[in-house]
Amino acid sequence: MISEEVFTLSHSAFWRELLPMAESYVRECNVESARFAPHLDSALPPADRGLVNEVGFRLFAAGVRLREPADGLERAVIDDCMVAGLRHISAMRQLQRHPPQPLKPAGLDEAVAIARRLEDFFAAPGLGVPTLFPELPGCGWVDRCYADALAGSTLFEIKAGDRGFRSADVRQLLCYCALNFAAKRYQISHVCLVNPRTGRYVGESLDAMSKHLAGRSATELLAQIVHYVSDAPDRYTAS
Repeated sequence: MISEEVFTLSHSAFWRELLPMAESYVRECNVESARFAPHLDSALPPADRGLVNEVGFRLFAAGVRLREPADGLERAVIDDCMVAGLRHISAMRQLQRHPPQPLKPAGLDEAVAIARRLEDFFAAPGLGVPTLFPELPGCGWVDRCYADALAGSTLFEIKAGDRGFRSADVRQLLCYCALNFAAKRYQISHVCLVNPRTGRYVGESLDAMSKHLAGRSATELLAQIVHYVSDAPDRYTAS
């Protein structure tokens, strides 16, 4: 079994064939993305921002669960978010010589700022209270996983890097939707990419995205992904 992140970052030949218009689509997404907050400038080293982003999202999730703003959470809750963020980032960087360290005050302030931006975004009329970390059952040789957020019938992927959206972000959304397509767990008709650091987002119906990426319906596209990951596990390569 492999994670959905490994799947979306590998199998290049499969993704190129499946999504022939991915690069042009992502360029259009970055041009057409809408702004919901000003760019968040940072004086932190780039190497620290991955943990800042992860802790920020977990503070947001804790605030939603407890119905408290991120900057009003108790210290014990903040510490729990820090521990969970460190565990997640450490798992992603297993081969690095120096493990990530807990955030210093400036890093924690930035994480809270990320969380508050997400609070503002999801407070928009019509979105409703999001479900955070919705679980998606595994399928074939892709393990079960957790998406970022689901509000109504829209699946959200949060990317807080200081960059535009990338084709890997779109592939990750499609992977989640394919796992859900196989499991029939949630009603997902729309998808949205959100970046609380750059303050931009872009979204549309799953069917429209599928047609832009591959010229076919969402049902056809997701079924093809499910078929691929359900085939013999020796199809997996890191290429």
